[in-house]
Amino acid sequence: MSINKVATWIDLQNEKICLRICSMYYRNSATSDSSYAMLNPKFYPFLFLRLLIVSVNFFRADKKYIHPNQNGLSGLKHFIDPTYEPLFYHELLGDSELKFHQSPDPVVSIFVTGDYALEGIKTCLKSLLLHTSSRYAYEVILVGNSDKSALANISGILTAENHEAALGISKGKYICLLDNNTIILPNWLESLVETIEADTNVGCVGSKLLYPYGLLQEAGGVITQDAAFISYGENEHPKDYKYDYKRGVDYCKTGSILFRKTDYLEINMPDKKLSDPIYAMVDFCLSMQHTLCKQVLYQPSSILIQSMNNSDEKEEDNCRNVFIDKWGKLISSKYPDQDLDLAAKRHLPKRTITVIDAYLPFFDKESGSNRLLQLLKIFQHLGYHVCYIPNDGKYVKPYYDLLTSKLGITVLHNFLGKSYFKQSINTLASFTDILWICRPKLNLKYRHLVRNHPRLKWIYDTVDLHYVRLFRQAEKEHRPKLERRANKFKGIELKLAAAADASITVTHVEKELLNQEKIKSVYVIPNVHDFNQSEVSPDFDKRKGILFIGGYKHGPNIDAVTWFVKDIMPIVWQKMGAVPVYLLGSYPTHEVLALANENVIVPGYLENVGPYFMNSRVFVAPLRFGAGMKGKIGQSLEYGLPIVSTSIGIEGMNLTDRHSVLIANEAEEFASKVIELYEDENIWHQIKNNSLKSLMDYSPKVVGKNLKNLFGDLSIKN
Repeated sequence: MSINKVATWIDLQNEKICLRICSMYYRNSATSDSSYAMLNPKFYPFLFLRLLIVSVNFFRADKKYIHPNQNGLSGLKHFIDPTYEPLFYHELLGDSELKFHQSPDPVVSIFVTGDYALEGIKTCLKSLLLHTSSRYAYEVILVGNSDKSALANISGILTAENHEAALGISKGKYICLLDNNTIILPNWLESLVETIEADTNVGCVGSKLLYPYGLLQEAGGVITQDAAFISYGENEHPKDYKYDYKRGVDYCKTGSILFRKTDYLEINMPDKKLSDPIYAMVDFCLSMQHTLCKQVLYQPSSILIQSMNNSDEKEEDNCRNVFIDKWGKLISSKYPDQDLDLAAKRHLPKRTITVIDAYLPFFDKESGSNRLLQLLKIFQHLGYHVCYIPNDGKYVKPYYDLLTSKLGITVLHNFLGKSYFKQSINTLASFTDILWICRPKLNLKYRHLVRNHPRLKWIYDTVDLHYVRLFRQAEKEHRPKLERRANKFKGIELKLAAAADASITVTHVEKELLNQEKIKSVYVIPNVHDFNQSEVSPDFDKRKGILFIGGYKHGPNIDAVTWFVKDIMPIVWQKMGAVPVYLLGSYPTHEVLALANENVIVPGYLENVGPYFMNSRVFVAPLRFGAGMKGKIGQSLEYGLPIVSTSIGIEGMNLTDRHSVLIANEAEEFASKVIELYEDENIWHQIKNNSLKSLMDYSPKVVGKNLKNLFGDLSIKN
């Protein structure tokens, strides 16, 4: 086992043991005296394992030791980050530096509420000041009976005795209720505002709340049939997939919740009879859902630390009676008694599709990932809740956040080891209607899920027919060994296609190949493209350069650019002089980087490739082998950039030579076509205009219609 693997194993075991200890300890502490909790014999095995891990870790080679004096020998401090503690903020920011900019036109009015100790309020305000960016202008209004004189030196904040008074002086479009016993973490407000602005059907958005010791306090709330309120995920790991995606919830706590001021006024909040904060907030959320018919969402990217509240039991009892009178009948009919995890999903679509691929969709690095991301969005539009399983289990930002926090997709990641990852996959499969698995190797690996859960409909997404690509490469390179590998892959892919409920190809060419092998239920679901042109598109004479894009982990792309630069471009340069060539794409190999010179630019991965497409004059796709639909062709069509390609490059795209593309398969002919398209403005405009029309068949609307037909066919089979 390598040094890195040993260190990773130690950290993983420590994470699992500390989670078990912390979760048990704090659950027990909620119902009994915590002073003697560790004396309970059920802790002994885990404490022993914790001591063992601490002892072993001193032998690790990477020197990143687990320090008991910092982490606590028992592991109870394992999940505490320095930013969770008040001292962090008081050391960073003195009381005299606590100054807010008072915006004349705020987007958000933040009501800092609650009657807590002065130092706690200052901690809350300091964290707010440090961790709230200027992206959305805001104002701070301190609401409640706190000692205003003690806060007089804090400039830029307003004060109000109660919510009604605060509402009267507030200027923001949105109201954010923030308990003053909270500590704000970065991006908390931005995530809330982004979520509510993305959809007018969203009424309010709540944050992920953590306890000061680092475990979950609440990931949205669940209402039971007898009108009890349960904090979903309490004392669980905050990164657990069940609590880490945007979704509809029954209610959110007062710790941090954002809503439109107009909605608040329309439902005439708050109800003065409900003086207890939790009852008042549940009442508000139910009114939002059942009076205004708007969603209440939980946003996991908005994270706060909230201290425990001490409630008045007598006041709670009085409020409960009022609450039951108002909502009891609706709750008993709409909120059935069920398993907590099921209850937490009651606002999700009734149908679920689970997608498995090698890794998260790196949409800006490879066309296959971009295709898959667009399909995930279409699945949601068709009324499915989407779950995503990356086979490598890796948690990679910003791709993970895009799926979970923005799109509301459940995403598994391997944060607690292989055993929990496998268990979670099986759990997801039990709630899944359609299992969409990409690539032959992953279909082999995960087809057991279909055997274990017979109700599943299994879709095999070929991505491209691997055996076709390998046969073409073997023929071009005269490699008998590769041809034998291609034959092996052909057998595997045909068996998978025959066994699946449906098989997906990205082109009609590959569909015909499977049909010729007697494979039925084959559907064409191509790459998804939409027009991506800006209002001001530079004309012919304002453009310069020849463009290629592709991920260089893919062999056909390496061969394409090598052939183009070494065999084709010398002919072009001899005729036209120093025309620049831009080889865009992620993971350029040493072979690709070696092609760079004063006329060949290899910038590597770029977050925004739009300027290159908008300012280059010609796009090239000199692919000599491969299979499936080439995303680079569709991407060029999106920008209206005319293309010179080989026949393999445009396979399955319904493009016609000299009408919507120029096609060449030999070096001299390819160079001639590049020169013609680069110099002839008339042919350039003709190709550009005709190629744009070719994009219509790959629009989200058309692909969505094809997917709807596919899912309809699957639902007929029993």
